[in-house]
Amino acid sequence: MNVHKQQRSTFRDTVARLADRNADALMRRARRANRIAKSAVYHARANAYLAKSLALEALALRFADRTTVEVDPYLPAYVLVRVEDARFALHAPASRFRPGT
Repeated sequence: MNVHKQQRSTFRDTVARLADRNADALMRRARRANRIAKSAVYHARANAYLAKSLALEALALRFADRTTVEVDPYLPAYVLVRVEDARFALHAPASRFRPGT
């Protein structure tokens, strides 16, 4: 069986495809945790917000080239984590992010 070069997937293609999938999964996790936190109470709310913060932190760390982290001018205790290509933006506590992240 002769496979054309254009049909073969290279290692770089596979890594890029998996990176996109991983970034999407982190964004979905953060959105889901945010929805749960808004409807939960007490410890469940705190745990959901922690899950959201961890997902946003991982997104900003692993995909720094795709994300921007900026201090919210209206809420200085929070940062806004954005992924412009995905039209995604959520708040996270600024204490979880180092300056310049």
